[in-house]
Amino acid sequence: MKTVIYHNRFATEVDDVINSVMFLLSDVSAMTTGSTLAVDGGFTNITRVNRLTALMD
Repeated sequence: MKTVIYHNRFATEVDDVINSVMFLLSDVSAMTTGSTLAVDGGFTNITRVNRLTALMD
C-alpha cells in the first residue's frame, strides 16, 4: 500500500502532525479559512480506484 502514497509513508510520527498544528497556530496561516488540512502523505490525492486497490493489498 505504501507505494501509492506520495511520501511513501503515513503520518505516523508526532512531528508530522505537530508541524501542521504549529502552522495553523502561527500568523502565517492568517489567510487560511474554510479549508481542510490533510496530513496523510498525499493519500487523499490518489484516485479512488488506486485507493481501493491499495487497501486490498
